[in-house]
Amino acid sequence: MPYISDYKPLFPETGLFERSITTSVYKNILQNYEDNSEDLQYIEDIIEILQYYIFEGKNEIVDEDEYSDDEIFSNKKQAALLVMNIATASIKNNDILYMDYLAIMAQNSVIVGDWNRAISYYFELLNEDGVLNADYDESYYTGELELAAKIIHNICVLYFVGLKSDEFIRIKRQYDYIFNLESQRTKRLIRNNPNLKEGFEDDLNILCDFTEGILYYDSTHSTDFISGNMMGAICSDSERSGKKHMVDLSQTVRIVDDGVDLYVLETFFALKDAVITRILAEFPFNDCQNDTSDLIENTKQSNVLDVSSSLVSADNLLGELENLTGLREVKNSVKKRACLNFQFPDILCFLAILARAKQRLPDCWRRFIMSWVFFLKVS
Repeated sequence: MPYISDYKPLFPETGLFERSITTSVYKNILQNYEDNSEDLQYIEDIIEILQYYIFEGKNEIVDEDEYSDDEIFSNKKQAALLVMNIATASIKNNDILYMDYLAIMAQNSVIVGDWNRAISYYFELLNEDGVLNADYDESYYTGELELAAKIIHNICVLYFVGLKSDEFIRIKRQYDYIFNLESQRTKRLIRNNPNLKEGFEDDLNILCDFTEGILYYDSTHSTDFISGNMMGAICSDSERSGKKHMVDLSQTVRIVDDGVDLYVLETFFALKDAVITRILAEFPFNDCQNDTSDLIENTKQSNVLDVSSSLVSADNLLGELENLTGLREVKNSVKKRACLNFQFPDILCFLAILARAKQRLPDCWRRFIMSWVFFLKVS
């Protein structure tokens, strides 16, 4: 595990934009953390900038003329190890942020190539109170087990892609009832929102198909979008409301096996299939694997959603925004800092709140919001 002061990410010395992440920006964040290692603001900043570095496309940050792919991939792996080290030291013992800790540890274990460790963290996340045992009405299910479904999906993906094990078949069958509930919910959403049919179908098909290597991850603490003290806001919001804070696995990456190596790719439409990193696994794959091709094909066929007869009227999805809780501190901090740096502060503040809110919105809405964030970032 690298020591924080010994590690240097490959950020550029200068940036194209005033708010670009550069070496000097990182050094300031690092210094603040070293001077105030128990302050949630500075813990947030250091984890956020490193995870942004890890999960951003390799072409988007690092100068490829200056560094080779091997150097970039190795440096990102060191960043993932460092994030795990910081998270363990800083938020593991914080009851409110414990689920964030588990998500951070799981997704960075994937980057490191430690499949068993990642699966272990995802199982622990699955067994957290309010995830697998969430209360729901079977006659009118409204997505209470969506987080559980995404965690199970990730576990199955890691067994299939990483460990090349048919264990994913048993796990999927064990939790089939959750995916059936999600299918029923999707059909109802499409009936009530026919204009969003394609987006809802895509969301369900991705959720039910773990053979394509799509992995959900929590981007709450992995962005260059200056957020203010998100961890502090989460803690104060949970203390005030008395509600358990849940992680938000709303973003995706794709793990691809090219026959020699495993790569992590972007799934965001504007950068689709751009390489994020190569997984430099220290833990060799199991050589004694079963042939699961027939089971995979049968699973894919059983996951196809039939919605041909499900179209009626529309719900107002914006109504969900009225229920966003807390985050006033984040909004104020974003506004103050954004007005200093951004050309379109009001729009970006609004998008920041939506993109990082801890409330479930349809994934097709999330993609729309993040599309605007990307557009404004490059404008």
